[in-house]
Amino acid sequence: MPVDLTPEEMNSYRNAFASMEHIISALSVSVPPVSSAYNHGADTKTLVRVLVITNTLVTASMMILHNLFSDSIPESLQKTVLAAQSVLQSIRELEVPAHINPIVGTLFSAAGRILVHSIRKAKSERSAWPGVGPNADESMMRTSLTEGITFMSMLAVDNPFLGE
Repeated sequence: MPVDLTPEEMNSYRNAFASMEHIISALSVSVPPVSSAYNHGADTKTLVRVLVITNTLVTASMMILHNLFSDSIPESLQKTVLAAQSVLQSIRELEVPAHINPIVGTLFSAAGRILVHSIRKAKSERSAWPGVGPNADESMMRTSLTEGITFMSMLAVDNPFLGE
């Protein structure tokens, strides 16, 4: 939470945050899953792409909202990490496209940075306990990050912005 707020401002801020989270959650529930596109036949490829982008934008909204407090509120950290994993998972719903929307690419990058930060934080906390290995959450974050980077690397091969 911002530090220099009066009690009234703090209350207003909390209400606005809760309202925004509620709006994003409601939107998330109303957007059909990508799998529903396969029941429409004719222009499945376009519908899949639209649903992947829409779901990614909605999920990234929750990721960005909660990332503000992920270092201080455990629930926000959990929601941020789950959203980041979901953003990176969403790209794998597409057939390997030649190019991807730059805004969505930026969101994939942000999701990757969030996972890197969370993995570093978990590793730092774990270092206080010698001999303790990564837990299941940390392993899942690493897997999501690795899979996301692998897929984005395939896209980078033919990306005209990255040059030769």
